Amino acid sequence: MVPVALAFTLAELNALSLVLVYIPSTVRTVLKFRYGAIGSLHDRDFEKMRRQTDQVTFIFSSMFWGCLVSSGLVLIVSFIIFFILFLEPFYPTLLGIIASVIGLAVTITIKTIALMGVRKLYHGEAFYRSNPAVANLINVVLESWNLGISILFIAIRMVILVGVAFVYVARVG
Repeated sequence: MVPVALAFTLAELNALSLVLVYIPSTVRTVLKFRYGAIGSLHDRDFEKMRRQTDQVTFIFSSMFWGCLVSSGLVLIVSFIIFFILFLEPFYPTLLGIIASVIGLAVTITIKTIALMGVRKLYHGEAFYRSNPAVANLINVVLESWNLGISILFIAIRMVILVGVAFVYVARVG
């Protein structure tokens, strides 16, 4: 029951965010057209646009079906993910993911706090380094640390890009 509720919540939030974007986007496009930012009478494609005024009727249907398809994709994909994660055999995996996220958040917080002090002591102004040997050592340590965790950042970027694709399939611009 929890995966269904979470999936529907995400789908509804997606639909709500799309509806909140549609109105200002449509108003902005109309204003651009009226004030000449989008060519009309003096545009080289005026004759083509003049004969195809019926194309405007696609806007509402594109918004409707785009929002429906986008929310449906968000619903299905999030339900599958939540269903798999909330199955009893996957509880250890879910707990491992939560523990990894908490551990990563703690180490990033510690690194950020430590770097705030280190930057003041050893980096000086911008790329000028008051103590180059220590600054280089710190950079090697940071490169090693980032090499270890950057796979997580790549995975997060991939998930965000796929999520954005599901959400923005409904955008009408």
